[in-house]
Amino acid sequence: MPKDIQFPEVEPRYVFERDCLGFQALADGKPVECMVTGELFMTRFRARDMSEDSLRQAYREHQSEIQSIARDHIENGWLDEDGRVFLTTRFTRLSVTFSEPLASDPHVAAAHRMLTDIIGPNAGAVTVTWTCFAGVNVQERPSVHVSVIDPAISRQRSIAFQSKDWADTTTMRLRLASLWGALLQAQSRNLLLKSG
Repeated sequence: MPKDIQFPEVEPRYVFERDCLGFQALADGKPVECMVTGELFMTRFRARDMSEDSLRQAYREHQSEIQSIARDHIENGWLDEDGRVFLTTRFTRLSVTFSEPLASDPHVAAAHRMLTDIIGPNAGAVTVTWTCFAGVNVQERPSVHVSVIDPAISRQRSIAFQSKDWADTTTMRLRLASLWGALLQAQSRNLLLKSG
């Protein structure tokens, strides 16, 4: 994860073949091209049309919010194989909560990093909650529960990890992928029901 992300004060460039604007970020001194689609400008940033002038105007009016979204994508490693960030109408808006004992736990941090990789840059609004539950008796170690929620359809999926689970990263990744897959299935069912 880059520690220093900056956005040089340079006018964005219009990318005609992609109907988007591109601007540069520097992540620990390395250039990252950020692309914002015309559709996102129109739906979220009130561009009046897909013309270059309209996209540039929307960028100027919402530059700090656009750069904040790009910063989140860079911090989460959501770059394509050419090191670019693409911001579309489905950009991920991740809201994360850690219960107090988990905020600095390295195992939870590694698992959260895996989950963030699995969720990716185009998931829309997603809420992730990490909580710790104490065992029934003193000998029992606490378990860690992770819940993933899609606020748009009010669906939540959860799994629990015991302390022995942290050692097997492959199984952990598979369980996290299964958790995310279950939420995607719920989203698909919701779309099917809406479409009739």
